[in-house]
Amino acid sequence: MFFKSFTLAAAAGEISTELVDIRFLFKAKTYKEFILSCFDELTEIPTRRGFSRLYNFDKVKAIAVLDIDDFKKVNDEYGHDVGDIVLKEFATRLRTLTAGTMDLFICRWGGEEFLAICEYDGSKNDVIEDFELIRKDVEDFDIFYEGKKINVTITIGISFYKKEFSLDDFLKEVDSFLYNGKEAGRNRVSYAIEVK
Repeated sequence: MFFKSFTLAAAAGEISTELVDIRFLFKAKTYKEFILSCFDELTEIPTRRGFSRLYNFDKVKAIAVLDIDDFKKVNDEYGHDVGDIVLKEFATRLRTLTAGTMDLFICRWGGEEFLAICEYDGSKNDVIEDFELIRKDVEDFDIFYEGKKINVTITIGISFYKKEFSLDDFLKEVDSFLYNGKEAGRNRVSYAIEVK
């Protein structure tokens, strides 16, 4: 399972040096320092910086952006400490949902936004269905804090591989699909209509 290798536990030596860009490795004082610099301390998954250092873009088949809906309301209503709990629980849930079922590299792209790089053997519709299952599971998942139940939803944008696409092209398209999903009411999976 590709995804399982990319957790903070990798700092204990689970990630082989064959998986990382050796140029960055030499800049760190130790291998552990290098790995820790690539991971988000709160969610224990790679950061945007970690994505650029740990992932081989040549393998990508699809990119998805998962964004927690109305996350600012969580911070405003419950405080930033609870917001951090929501982010951590969401990342943990994401790892649980994808373990053994999807070949994903997941990182925290920024704030409440997470990026998923897909490697898959199935059809595009299979990928869409898998992300729809993730969306539904998050919608039904309860987070508890001091006796209060907090529910969040996510909007997901998906962009599929095109031979002429650069990484920037991928990211621009997936952002546009995420925006379309938000504009259409949130809590949905958004992608190119012609996929189906």
